[in-house]
Order: sequence, then structure tokens, then C-alpha cells
Amino acid sequence: MAPLRRSGVVWLWSVGVLAAAVGANLAAPTVAAAALKESLRTQLGTDQVDVALDAWPASAPLWGSVDHMTVLARDVQTGDLHFDRFSATFRRLRMDPRALYADRALVIRSIGYGHAQGTMSQEALARALARQPGVRIDTLQLRSGRVFVRGAVRVLGADLPVEGSGRLALHGSDSIDLILDRATVPGVASLTLGGQLTTRFPSVLRIPALPFGLRLTDVQVAEGRLLLDAATGPS
Repeated sequence: MAPLRRSGVVWLWSVGVLAAAVGANLAAPTVAAAALKESLRTQLGTDQVDVALDAWPASAPLWGSVDHMTVLARDVQTGDLHFDRFSATFRRLRMDPRALYADRALVIRSIGYGHAQGTMSQEALARALARQPGVRIDTLQLRSGRVFVRGAVRVLGADLPVEGSGRLALHGSDSIDLILDRATVPGVASLTLGGQLTTRFPSVLRIPALPFGLRLTDVQVAEGRLLLDAATGPS
């Protein structure tokens, strides 16, 4: 009977070890998501961050490998810019596991593909534009596809009050131009700036470095909101 008891104890011990190993593997995505949330809170300047991820095998995140990850953050502050909402999706993400779990630092080794979008209110955009040189925006309204501004532009060393409508256009991967299709000096007829009916004010809004190596790909003006799209990796 003693050998039987010993074999029973060994069997129970083996089952316990196996169960613990399985539990640890199943918990790996949760552990990785918690570590990523902590790192992204610092990068995005907000405590309102949610992270969800999938990986196979389930233990892969412990070694820094994730098949699919989504990020949703609110009240994001990056540089001088404030986003109401930031959402992102990534595929085939490879990270440095030691940096993530030991230092709570996100170090990207590679990303198969990633897409993100940030949403900024017209009030936040007006505050950001007010800090930019060369053009002073006193009031700003965002309508579907159009921007209406009132402020001043610098012409021949003097600030000239201007009202106008136009659009915002992507300039490279880190800045946005303001293009006025129509501008008037209050109380005066239409204004031609620099000899052109359409006037471009370059880089009125600069976007600081984004996490995950994201680069701006598009800018859209919606009703009362600015939408910024970004991507990384091949499409």
C-alpha cells in the first residue's frame, strides 16, 4: 500500500504543477496587458488607458510576442496637444520583455502593422494653435471638411486682422498646414495674401513623437472635431 500512496502523492503533485503551469500561461495576456497599461499611462499622459491583447500560445506575451493588441485611451496629453480619445490596433507586435516586466518600459522590436486615430475638440485645437508663431487664431470653428478662423497673420512685419475659411492639410508626417481659400480683412473686401487667392500657412500645428513609431497619415475635419490618423508598418 505504501508504494500506492507514494504514487498517488506524486500524481497529485504532478497535477498541481501542471495546473499551475497552465494557469500561469493563461494569465500571461492579463499580466502583459497590465504592464502595457502602466507604461502607456506615462507615454500618453493619462490614467484612462485600456489594453486588450491576444496571443498564441497564451504564454507568448511573457516573451514579448503579441498577435493582436488594441489600445483605447481618453483625456490624452502628448506635448502641447490634448486628445479626447486615442484608439489603436496593432498586429504581430514584438517587444523587449525584460524592459516591459522589469522596468515597465515599452521597447518595440518590431510591428507587423498598426493603425491609430486621435480625436481633438475644436477648443483643444484652438488652444494648440494659439501657441504657434506666425498666425494668431482668436476664434476657430470646425465644420465638416472646413475650418473657419478669425485672428491675425503677419504681413510685412505687422499683424493684419483676418477672417477666413479654409482647410487643414497634412504636411509630412509630423505637422499640419492651414490653407485659407478665402480671407477678408473685417470691413474690407476679399484679401489676396502673397499674391495668391489661396494662402498656405505651413506647420501651424506640430505633432510630437507618437508611441509605437506611429506616423501621421491623414487629417480630417469633422463637426467640432479634428481627427488625426496614424500608422506604422506595411499596410
